[in-house]
Parts: sequence; structure tokens; C-alpha cells
Amino acid sequence: KATQIRVCSHCPVVDECRAYSDRLEGYRGPQELVGVFAGETVRDRVSRRRESRNRNKQDDREVTA
Repeated sequence: KATQIRVCSHCPVVDECRAYSDRLEGYRGPQELVGVFAGETVRDRVSRRRESRNRNKQDDREVTA
């Protein structure tokens, strides 16, 4: 995995790859898409999306307060 992640760090389409994996996992769930996409493992992708949702919830609370 370390080699795959290192390769991704130099890839010119890493953002598109990340968006692609997010779309696929949105349809199928994170357990269906295995491997490294955009330099992220399944665990990394799930964690990133969870943190993003939490930030968005916090931002929404601050706006309505």
C-alpha cells in the first residue's frame, strides 16, 4: 500500500480519482471498493468523509446560532 500511496502523491488526476471513489462508495458503500484510490485506503476515505460531515454540521450550528 505504501508504494501505491506514494504513486498517488505524484498523480495529476488525484482529485478526480478521489471524487470517483467517493461517488462509487456513495452507491455501494465503503466495503465494496477495496484498495487505494487517490492515496487513501478504505479507512482513510471513511475517516475523511466523517470529518467533513462533522465540520459541516459544526458550520451549520454556528450559522444558526
